[in-house]
Amino acid sequence: MSLNLFDLKGKIAIITGGNGGIGLGIARGLASVGCNIVIAARNPTKTAKAAEEIRGDYGVQVLELEADVSKQEHVESMVQKTLDFFGRVDVLVNNAGINIRKMPQDLSPRSTTKYSTSTSEAPSYARKPYTPL
Repeated sequence: MSLNLFDLKGKIAIITGGNGGIGLGIARGLASVGCNIVIAARNPTKTAKAAEEIRGDYGVQVLELEADVSKQEHVESMVQKTLDFFGRVDVLVNNAGINIRKMPQDLSPRSTTKYSTSTSEAPSYARKPYTPL
């Protein structure tokens, strides 16, 4: 029996922010090698379009989830819905983030907190269920 450690066919991959840009590129790349995909992002219209393209181009299953990864309850729901649909998670890509197009001196405390949460804290919300004790 041959064991290919890099064979991703049939694996389940969650990509946060997977409906555009780098995240969509990662989702397409994983789908191209046979991964089933979970796209978790804030814009459901954009997510539906990305999911349709991936299904059509690669013939894999794609679960579309609306999630704001800066909110822990959204991330917990994302993980649970993925487990309910696929039964497991094999790959987690913490790609989601926000871009605030302002000079640092023009940032409000609220926008600074949102940026910090989505880029620093949110990845830990998603990986927590998979991190061994």
